[in-house]
Amino acid sequence: MSYVSADWAFVVADPTMNVMMVMMMLRLMTMMLAATAAAIVVLKVVGWVVVIGQGAVVVMMMAVVVAEVVMVAMAAVELPPYS
Repeated sequence: MSYVSADWAFVVADPTMNVMMVMMMLRLMTMMLAATAAAIVVLKVVGWVVVIGQGAVVVMMMAVVVAEVVMVAMAAVELPPYS
């Protein structure tokens, strides 16, 4: 119990550290989401390549464009890093 209260006091005493920790957690979550989305896109592209064959190149190009747009959007949404 005393450890918990001491830890909480530290968090309250140093709000800057708290904010940075929260930001890092958010960034980690966004990165994990991006990785998951990329993996799903790759799997879909692989599936399309197996099914379509000839039109695979076009599908891959589209997937790349979509991935680029998603990454740009996430970068725009993400708050600027602390200098």
